[in-house]
Amino acid sequence: MSPPRKKSTAQNAVLLFHSLMKHRYGPKWNTDVSAPAIAAVAQDVAQGFGGAPRDIEAVNFLARGDRQCRWRFPDGSVALSCPRGLIADCRARAWSPRSAERGAPRQETARPRA
Repeated sequence: MSPPRKKSTAQNAVLLFHSLMKHRYGPKWNTDVSAPAIAAVAQDVAQGFGGAPRDIEAVNFLARGDRQCRWRFPDGSVALSCPRGLIADCRARAWSPRSAERGAPRQETARPRA
């Protein structure tokens, strides 16, 4: 039997984000809290875990609650902060600055449904 798989930093950040929101605002936080407040907490958690923003301009607009920002953590995992919260971005793990230099296509994150 193999040992349990270690969670990525992005997964741990998402777990902390959800626990923090439930503790601060209750179980219906996603309907009771404004989008800018959710985005601000998501940004704080991502930065607290050592995340580096991939798009500095998006960080400046997060306070308004209308932009999303992809964060890369020291272990290479990726999460997305947006007005809906902090989301572990599993499909973006394959992208790296080195693969971009080689000309590999970058995998985009899923877009929210309209």
